[in-house]
Amino acid sequence: MFRDRGPKRASGGKRGPARWGILACLLAVLIFLPSLSGGLVWEDRLNLLETSQWRGEGFTAWSLRSFTAGDYKPLVWLGYRLEAAFWGLNPVGYHLSNVFLHGLNVLLVYFLLRSLTGAAPAGVLAGALFWGIHPLRVESVAWITERKDVQFCFFYLVCLLAYLRFQKNRRWAWYWLGLVAALAALLSKAMAVSLPLLLLLLGYRHSPDQSRKKRWLEVLPFLLSAFAAGVLALVAQADSGALTGLEQLNPGERLILAGISLVFYPLKTLFPIGLEPVYGLDPSSSLFIPAGLAAWAAILAGLILLRRRGRKAARPGWAWYFLAWLPVSGLFRTGLTALADRFSYLPAIGLSWFALSLGRPSRTGRWFLAAALAGLAGLTLLQEGRWRDNLSLWGPMAADAHPVPLYNLGNEWSRRGRPLQAVSFYRAALERDCGYYSAHYNLANLLEREGDSAGAERHYRSAIVLRPGTVEARINLGNLLFRIGDTSGALEQLWSALEIEPARLSARMNLANILASLGRFEEALREYETVLCRDPGSAEAWFNLGYTLERCGRPDAAAASYERALELEPSTARARKNLELLRKSERMMPAPGNARGSRRTPAN
Repeated sequence: MFRDRGPKRASGGKRGPARWGILACLLAVLIFLPSLSGGLVWEDRLNLLETSQWRGEGFTAWSLRSFTAGDYKPLVWLGYRLEAAFWGLNPVGYHLSNVFLHGLNVLLVYFLLRSLTGAAPAGVLAGALFWGIHPLRVESVAWITERKDVQFCFFYLVCLLAYLRFQKNRRWAWYWLGLVAALAALLSKAMAVSLPLLLLLLGYRHSPDQSRKKRWLEVLPFLLSAFAAGVLALVAQADSGALTGLEQLNPGERLILAGISLVFYPLKTLFPIGLEPVYGLDPSSSLFIPAGLAAWAAILAGLILLRRRGRKAARPGWAWYFLAWLPVSGLFRTGLTALADRFSYLPAIGLSWFALSLGRPSRTGRWFLAAALAGLAGLTLLQEGRWRDNLSLWGPMAADAHPVPLYNLGNEWSRRGRPLQAVSFYRAALERDCGYYSAHYNLANLLEREGDSAGAERHYRSAIVLRPGTVEARINLGNLLFRIGDTSGALEQLWSALEIEPARLSARMNLANILASLGRFEEALREYETVLCRDPGSAEAWFNLGYTLERCGRPDAAAASYERALELEPSTARARKNLELLRKSERMMPAPGNARGSRRTPAN
């Protein structure tokens, strides 16, 4: 499309093409500005609000070892932290950053397509806009959690452009810039593992006469970095319980899933209707195998057609799409989602490259293309409205067979203080998938708050069966069992949690509180001291230690602990009151009954 007609246009200088790229960037930003009115949806609350470590001390060490939500993305956490200094936790600022980064990506795509195709600026503008304002981009831009998409793609594109410049002039400064950008991309999202394959593709296309050994040596550092990032991604997914084993999805099913996935994104690119945050794809469905076989047949027919028509110029675009698609193909399934709009963010650049390689369209074709871009812009604006809040996002899917929308609607109604609606949606999600760990866990929490201890215990135990390595469900179940009088069961759950994760201080604190309430003071003291060795700034632990020392008849040590609790939190009224009582008496007078029934009790 839009190939240069002659030397005059091809040598029109750098300022003209740059203006077209800036125009593409501004148009994309303008179309995505309405997403600034969106709030926190889906996993945004988990990442921005519930995960507080990225805002606290020790951020660097935490970000380098964090696998929150099954992702390894230290540079994304760093971006959030820097933004918080400007606009706190206001979602508008984070949406603005997503839009700004996406606009920069459109600009980089423009320059990359210009370099790869040599097409006229107007044609490259159309190709960059076709990618940048497509409704499939909405999930990556309008969802704050998908900052990793727009951020990794920015560094990814910088790396490719730097590598192309290195191939052209052999200046090593460009090579090292590309390597740094590659590392930044890998530290933003593991999908960047496809980068070495794209570098080999572009290197071979730009310098076909270069020796194979030299080309592989140049790409070797990128390969090693991608391998390390891939290992970290698998560890992160395993840590979150999202790693799909062969017993859940056998090789044949993965191959069928890959065929469906390979066809899915080009079809959605051509016909962007019915876009959803999740797509139901059940391997047990009777249509799964026929759909997969039809997809592979369509792929084979397309390859034969492309070869017979001699479209050699179009093949690199398809190669880009295929190589960038591999990490999300389903062959290496590592997540709970098989298909997602966000997975097309990087591969779809190859589809624009392919379209630009088909040749210059007729006058009628150009008008059709302009109308298509206007239509895409309208659909994108509509899709952005869908991502305004959780009810607008998931409500249209309430009758769907997929459990995720129902689970997220349950979360939203629970957050809005509507427990009956939340319980009904959690139960509906479990009817569709009885093995949904998060639905069991959140339903148990809600039932416990509503006073249904039996129901809460049942769902906590179901969650533990589904994910034996869980710590949160064991801690909550232990606390619940203690409240209903099952002390031995409570201790068993808390000890099990500590065997799995000895550093979980909340479990150790709860264990110490139970031991103190049972009169097992020496054991409780050891647990409190362990907590304080790891977290000496815990006023709660110092107060509980003081209470236990007081019950053991060690008033001086108890007074010192209360004083330390007051130093850390001067507003702790219980510590002040206990300390005053302790100073007035010559010795500690234990209150009758257990700790929970006494005047001075450990903080829970």
